[in-house]
Amino acid sequence: MPGNIRWILPLLVALSGCAGGARVPAGGSAAVEVPERWTSTAMPGEDLDSPSLWRDKATGMAEVLVTAKQGDRLHRLALADGAVVGPVGRAGTALGTFDRPNGIAVRDSLLFVVERDNHRVQLFTLPSFRPLGSFGAEVLVKPYGLWVAPAEADGRRVYVTDSYDAGGEANRDTLLMNRRVWMFDVRLDGDSIIALPVRSFGDTAGRGVLHIVESLWADSISGSLLIADEDTARGMNAKVYDLEGRFTGRTIGDSVFRHQVEGIALDARADGSGYWVVSDQGKARTTFHLFDRTTWRHVGSFHGARTANTDGIWLDASPLPGFPRGVLLAVDDDAAVAAFDWGAVLSALRLP
Repeated sequence: MPGNIRWILPLLVALSGCAGGARVPAGGSAAVEVPERWTSTAMPGEDLDSPSLWRDKATGMAEVLVTAKQGDRLHRLALADGAVVGPVGRAGTALGTFDRPNGIAVRDSLLFVVERDNHRVQLFTLPSFRPLGSFGAEVLVKPYGLWVAPAEADGRRVYVTDSYDAGGEANRDTLLMNRRVWMFDVRLDGDSIIALPVRSFGDTAGRGVLHIVESLWADSISGSLLIADEDTARGMNAKVYDLEGRFTGRTIGDSVFRHQVEGIALDARADGSGYWVVSDQGKARTTFHLFDRTTWRHVGSFHGARTANTDGIWLDASPLPGFPRGVLLAVDDDAAVAAFDWGAVLSALRLP
């Protein structure tokens, strides 16, 4: 979460953003409070960043996994109450070790972890946490976040943000920022990983420039890729690209966000409806904004009773033990994880 926090909300930009439907205006309603179901025990000094959720379909057991950037490891938490189950890994460069792990994603029984300072994505099998290999080190410079597509017959596509330096905040050279996101095609061959870099992308001029990137999420049905821009001097929105890396001309939240735009998640429903969730990283309190999945309209906002300074989030909107309509996980002030009952969020916002 680099950069200084500033709130720049020029009235002219807010008004002009309504023209042509390219920018989504604020919904106009105040954020409601939804108390956390639980907040895990704080781990000062670990610098937690991003959570994910793993479910064992055979047993029904579910665990929260979260990255620790300073601890150079992962932590396992019980979904029921956030109790600490134990750590995974240690500092190092070998497989199974980490150097500043940041982004994390679980797909089926595979765990993907982005390591900023090892410049790679490491892949593990669950529940054993056995490392299968890594990819991306030949092209990634300063990777942060990722999104993993559902499996296809020939593997799956993985998108990784790369927020490498391109000059200081005051004199950033956007012409150097055409590799802000990398696409990889990844498949398993037995216990071996075959990963091919497909292409990198990022606009170098105009409203599609990706200044400071970390979180992203895609909608495989609509073909939309939502990318958070954390640059409070130029961004304070999320940009909509397509799955081939082309900017669509649309940004969301221009008149909504007040702080760094951080975690992204999607409540994707079978009928095509649902909601995007994007966190607004206030130091004193994080606000979570919801946008309609198809129209991109801002439909409501909420905050917890205490959750603040949130980096990554994760949403599983399927029924889970203790969470009949799913759970939203959010990092709390770099030291803990908070869990929100997704059904309670929707009810508080009067959303179906």
